[in-house]
Parts: sequence; C-alpha cells; structure tokens
Amino acid sequence: MKNYDKLEIGHKEFFSNRLLKKTIVGHGAIAAACYIIFFLIMRAVNLLHVTELRFVNYAIFGIVGYIALKELRKHISLNYFQDFGAAFLTGIISFFFLAIFLYIYLHIDAGFSEYLTSHVVNGMNSTPSEVAIILFFEGSAMSAIVTLCIMQYFKRFMDKE
Repeated sequence: MKNYDKLEIGHKEFFSNRLLKKTIVGHGAIAAACYIIFFLIMRAVNLLHVTELRFVNYAIFGIVGYIALKELRKHISLNYFQDFGAAFLTGIISFFFLAIFLYIYLHIDAGFSEYLTSHVVNGMNSTPSEVAIILFFEGSAMSAIVTLCIMQYFKRFMDKE
C-alpha cells in the first residue's frame, strides 16, 4: 500500500532532490559532531590511546543513520537502493567531516599525533594526512555495513507499517 502524500522520486532525481541533500548533509554533520564530542570526552578522561573505542562511532552512525532514514521516509517515498544510498552517503559525509577534524587535531596535539601515526598500520610510521585518509576509508566501509543492518531493520519492521 502506497502513501500518496509522499513525494516519489526516480533514480534520475535522487541527487537533485533538495530535501534529500539537506537530510544527508545535515545528519552527516550531526553524526560527525557526535563523533567529535565522543573523541573530546575520551581525551578528557585520558582514553585516546585506546583506539578501539573508535568502534563507538559506528554505533553512533547506526543511530543517526536510522533517524535520517526515518525522517526521509516521512516525506519521500524511496526504494530500497535509494534508502541504502541515502544512509550510506550520510555515513560517508560524517566520516569525511571526522577525517578533516582529525587531520587538524593531529597538527595541534603533537603527542597524540606521534602516538597515532606510529601505531596506525602495524607500527609503520604514517603522516597525519594518511591517518585521516585511513579513518575516512575505514568509516566509509563500516558505513556500508551499518547501512545494510539499518536497511534490514527497515525491510523487516518498518515496511510492514
């Protein structure tokens, strides 16, 4: 059963829809802000050396990605792949913002920069820009995985409403 109050868009209009762009970029920025706040909290409690805590960012993205899709679905009727694309792009944008923040932060905090750049890839020394790029690609890959989980939830529970 279709809701005819919603705007239906085809694949050609996907990237030109203003509400879609606003939601993707807006929620990407919200997720990035949450990652940065979490990072600063970890800095305040002296846990930056526990790099595995970055996995909390994926849970944060899961929550923000879910909220973004739920908000989009109120106004726009998207198919499965469009929903997937919207959530995935939200994740990519959020980790792009986080990578920019980390790049800047590594130039400010020399001690953490030295620690992180020497521990990023199996003890090989890296530059702050390489660390930021690795973070971006890791976050993008995890965004795909988390988005698939979100989509399965929507497919199973939300589409039945």
